[in-house]
Amino acid sequence: MIVKNARGHVYHELGEPLLEAPEHVAFVPLERLSADQHDAFESTSVGADLAVWPEVGSRMTVNLLDVEAMVGGWITVEPGRYRYSIDWSGTVTVKTVIWEYLATEARWK
Repeated sequence: MIVKNARGHVYHELGEPLLEAPEHVAFVPLERLSADQHDAFESTSVGADLAVWPEVGSRMTVNLLDVEAMVGGWITVEPGRYRYSIDWSGTVTVKTVIWEYLATEARWK
């Protein structure tokens, strides 16, 4: 489920199909993360002087230009239930938070 959702987010936002298996998949309850781990998980490079912008016309480009679409680099689908973040600089990393309980991460080269 984690990989399927991550692939869907990348394809939907960036228009990039990720057909190979991710190099890294992880999940953990947020409460099990230390304060430093939690801060590192919540931080994103999206919106902070991007070195690589997404393709012009992609949903992610529109989201980056819409101040209300992304808060702190996260796209909230339903407050308190589901949010995700995509980092495409270098590797492609998708982070999700489900019910503000479960943190997931999938990364492709």
